[in-house]
Amino acid sequence: DPAPEPQLLVVDALDEAQDPVATPAPGALPTIVGLLARYATRLPPWLKLLATSRRRPDVLKPLRQSFGLKEIDAEEARNLADLKTYAVARCLQSPLREILLQASLTPVEVGEFLSSEQQSSGKFLYVERVLKDLQTRILPLRSRADLEALPPGLDGFYAEAFCRRFPREEDYGLVEPILAVLAEAKEPLGRKELAAILNCEEQEISDRLRPLRDLLRLRPTPIERDGITRQEMLHSFDHLSLQQWLTDVDVEELLPRAGRFSVHRQAGAERIRTWALAEVSAGRAHTWPYLVRHLASHLSVDERAEVIGGQLVQFPWLQARLRLAGLNALLGDFDPNNYRPPILPPELKALE
Repeated sequence: DPAPEPQLLVVDALDEAQDPVATPAPGALPTIVGLLARYATRLPPWLKLLATSRRRPDVLKPLRQSFGLKEIDAEEARNLADLKTYAVARCLQSPLREILLQASLTPVEVGEFLSSEQQSSGKFLYVERVLKDLQTRILPLRSRADLEALPPGLDGFYAEAFCRRFPREEDYGLVEPILAVLAEAKEPLGRKELAAILNCEEQEISDRLRPLRDLLRLRPTPIERDGITRQEMLHSFDHLSLQQWLTDVDVEELLPRAGRFSVHRQAGAERIRTWALAEVSAGRAHTWPYLVRHLASHLSVDERAEVIGGQLVQFPWLQARLRLAGLNALLGDFDPNNYRPPILPPELKALE
């Protein structure tokens, strides 16, 4: 039945919902963007939809037919005013209020500085990050000089944060491979997966990532392994902007945005692929929920026919794929267009 009054559905960050895989994997589910582009015009009149995204053509172009698009300028005066209001309100709360008092600074003074166009570029995330580090005293604040020494913009904030945590290149060398794997992973990974991919002990993963705990998202999640469900801590970047800073290239200078802290995504992709193929060869791929959902996306198109075809004649894999990825994903594995050459052997046709 229609709702008695209009209902509003808010979808944040459509750009983060896009499939990062250039070639869709067999059985890949449609993205939220694809669903909205196709079906938004069929929503009932009482259901309104508000969605946000960065300026990405692969998001904006398909939605232009169904949505009215409005661009927001982060550096526009009203946004900067909102940012200042937020920063001042945070600075009026404990323990920031006491920290500012010890530094002989006022909440308005700090709020105005952090929210300025030159310092924040209108980014709420920048102000949130800085205030969080000031509150936990990761960033020192003893006087106005410390405030003015804060690096401007998210790139500057991340660079300063990594320099402080990893002053020596050898220290960062232990962390970079983990970040490269996280950058290539299709979903958050647990210590068990990270340790297996990187061929190290689980405790090593925790020890190496300890300096970055405030920049990563650690989420306890029930994971089923061998028929037993346990709580495991899954690791991912706290915000897409950090992943982009670590992996992107500056278009103007053609240099890594993160400088010496850039991560080698190709190396991360190859580590996951090598681990995945080893688990397939050992007959253990079905025991890893991550591989059950994403094995095909870490294989080349030329490898998929042999590897996925081999998995499809193994009952434990079929059972795990059905349970953890769903019927549509399993049926999608039989689509010949996902393989090269685009044919399936007769036994797989019969099994489908």
